[in-house]
Parts: sequence; structure tokens; C-alpha cells
Amino acid sequence: MDTSFSDDYRKARAKFLDAARGAGAVLSSSGLAQRGPGGIELSTDVAWLGPRTAQAVMVTISATHGVEGFFGSATQTEWLRRAKSAALPEGVAALHIHAINPYGFACLRRTNETNVDINRNWVDFTKALPANTRYDELSQDLCPSDWSEASQAQTGATGTRRSGHLSTSGLRRTMGSSAGPLLWRPRCQLVSTNIDGGTHIEP
Repeated sequence: MDTSFSDDYRKARAKFLDAARGAGAVLSSSGLAQRGPGGIELSTDVAWLGPRTAQAVMVTISATHGVEGFFGSATQTEWLRRAKSAALPEGVAALHIHAINPYGFACLRRTNETNVDINRNWVDFTKALPANTRYDELSQDLCPSDWSEASQAQTGATGTRRSGHLSTSGLRRTMGSSAGPLLWRPRCQLVSTNIDGGTHIEP
């Protein structure tokens, strides 16, 4: 039997689906309207094994951060390939969600097709969004709105300002605090950032 690892999304999906069918899983799929590299179909595929009345369900998810999906996909595929020899306990079911971010998986991106990190998309958007003022001060240096010669020159020229910010605020305060790290707090107002939490719950 070939390895459960794959070197692209298309192969990973094919292996997962084959393994799920071989294990007798009930399959369902939710496709994206957007296509992947070379026009390939993108889909989140779900495999269920065990009774629908199960008292406990083991859930696995791969590719929340799309580019990290290779290991998660291989783990799910290998589990399914061994499912018959590793029977579920009575009253337990398994739910495997493959490529919850198929666009990021196929395009080797952390974020999804709308540039949202879905692992940070858990914010309650019915309430005021969390502020991240120190990131706001650095956002144009880290993620210029365009990549022209002028913006590159400005970004380079403001290197001194960034260094000054670190000197003034301290590395510990700049990169993190008791409220959470500067570069890793949900950034929901700035959808142009390299990693953001979005402006609404992603479907």
C-alpha cells in the first residue's frame, strides 16, 4: 500500500476518499465555487463511521491552516485505512473532516480564499471587535497596501521607526502581553493583513 502522505491537495483528497470508502464510511462533501490550481475542484469532505446514535464522537479536522494540511490529511487517511483493524468501541463514532480550508491546502496558503485565518474567525461579530492598537501602528510597515517602488522605499525607510518602537515599548510588550501577543491577537478590522480574523463568520 502506498504512503498516506501526499505532495498536493488533489492527491491527498483522492487518498482520503478512497480510504473512507474502503472503511465503509458515510461520505458527504461541500465544494467551493472557486477552483484551485489548474482548475481543480476544491471541497471539504466529511467521513462518518459508527452509529448515528453514538454517545461519543471522535472528531478530527485537517487543513485549518491550509498549508499545514498535509500531515493532518495523512493522519486521517492512515486511520481510515486501519479502521477495520482498530474497531471503534461500542457507542463511539468517528467524524473526519478533511480539508476544512481546501483553498489554503491546494494553494499552499495559511488563509482561506478570502484571506481569513479560520482559526481566528471565532470572534463574536455581533459585539464590538477587539482592538489591537500596537499592531495598527505597524500594519503599513508589515503589510503595505501596495508593493510599488515608493511603498518599498517607505517600508525600508521606516525600519528605524520599527526599531525605535521595539526600543521604546520593549520586545516583550511589542510581541506579547498578558492580553495576548501583538502579532497573534485577532485582527478583525484589517482584512488586508497577512493573517486576519475576518469581518464575519466564514461559511
